[in-house]
Amino acid sequence: MTLPIFSMSNFLMLNQPTGLFLFEPRYRWLIQRTIEENNGPGIFVYATSSVAVGTQQWLVQVTDYNISADGSANVSLLPVAKCQLRELWAEEVPNYENVPDLYVGLVEELPFTRAIGSESEHRNRVLFLNNDEVVRILNQQSEEAAY
Repeated sequence: MTLPIFSMSNFLMLNQPTGLFLFEPRYRWLIQRTIEENNGPGIFVYATSSVAVGTQQWLVQVTDYNISADGSANVSLLPVAKCQLRELWAEEVPNYENVPDLYVGLVEELPFTRAIGSESEHRNRVLFLNNDEVVRILNQQSEEAAY
């Protein structure tokens, strides 16, 4: 599927709601086109690491939105799956000059199975984290074990 891409370093977890305030022209365009293409809330890619072909990112469902007169938007999101960027290109933002382009990509949803039990859930979730996130979790576990 072809989807627009929002990029910001963040820690997301499957089915854990999050919110954004979209104010840059490219992201105003992202939410506008997502809503128009779906006749309401839709999905887009939330890149929590560098945007590059082959990287794993999040598919997020827009669960609620409020668009202001200036086009900025408060959006509520739900990470619903991981995806891999297969192709990537930049599109100009309509009605704006000299602003960063909006990245758009051909993405493939990755298979995701939920494990039963907290330990196996944790191991399964780690498979989809980037290296920095894995190091942070392991450090946190080491600190907790020390107590």
